[in-house]
Amino acid sequence: MNLENITKLLSPGEQILWASKPVPGNLMDSKNKTRNLRWFIIVGAAFALLMFFYAKACIRAGTSVFSVVTIVFILMAAIIFLDPVTTFNKLKKTEYAITNQRVIVCSSTASSFSLPIAKAKPVQVLDEDGGLSTLIIGTEKPAKATKLRSLGLMGLFVTENDKDVPHPVFYRVPDAKEALRILESAAN
Repeated sequence: MNLENITKLLSPGEQILWASKPVPGNLMDSKNKTRNLRWFIIVGAAFALLMFFYAKACIRAGTSVFSVVTIVFILMAAIIFLDPVTTFNKLKKTEYAITNQRVIVCSSTASSFSLPIAKAKPVQVLDEDGGLSTLIIGTEKPAKATKLRSLGLMGLFVTENDKDVPHPVFYRVPDAKEALRILESAAN
C-alpha cells in the first residue's frame, strides 16, 4: 500500500501502527443507490424548473442573454449533479492511519485531518458484507448509513466547545478488527 500522503503528515517520532484504504464498492451499491437516485432526481427537477422559469422570463423580456446564463446554469447543475460521482472517486484515493499519537484521514484531493489517539474512543463498528466494516471513531453520535461514504472523506462533525470538530470515519475498511484492537489497547 502506498502511504506517501500519510507519511508526509507524520511528526518526528510518530510511527504508523495501522493503515488502510477504503473499499468504496460500486457507485450505486445498495446503501447508496436510493440516496444517489434521490439526489439526481432532485437536482434534475430543480434545474428543469429553474430553466423553465428563466426561459419564460427571457422570452417576456426579449433579451439575448439567454445562451450565456443557460451555459452557466448547465455547468452549475452538472457540478452539483456529479457530486456523488466525485465523492466516490475521491474516496478511492483516501488513506486512513492509526499512529502512536493520532488517528489520521488523508486524501490527496480533500483536506486531511487527525484526532489525538487519546480522544479516539468510543469506536462504533458497523459491519458490512464481504468482511468490510466502517469505524466511527471518537464519538457516540450516530451516522446515517446513506451518509457514510461522504463521511469517509470529511469525518463526522461533532460540536465541541462551540467548534465543529471532525471525527474520523474509516469507511469500509477490510481490516477493521486490527484497527479496533489497536485503538482499544491505546485507550488502556
